[in-house]
Amino acid sequence: MINSEADTNEAGERKKTQIRNGKGTFLVQILSRRNATWQGTVTWVEKNESINFRSALELLKIIDSSFENKNEKDRLFKV
Repeated sequence: MINSEADTNEAGERKKTQIRNGKGTFLVQILSRRNATWQGTVTWVEKNESINFRSALELLKIIDSSFENKNEKDRLFKV
């Protein structure tokens, strides 16, 4: 389930989207779009941990790794 909130600056560059899939909730904030991809911040809501990403592919890897490493205590997000 994806909920989108309109939160843009004058240039229309910022947008927040909340993604829930039953395993976790992630708040994705797109800060800019350069080189045909996104740059921004993703926050794992349940763990209250945030990390910056430089591309849409990196965003997907971060979210995917959070489930693979959920037993790790040192770092919840890993690329």
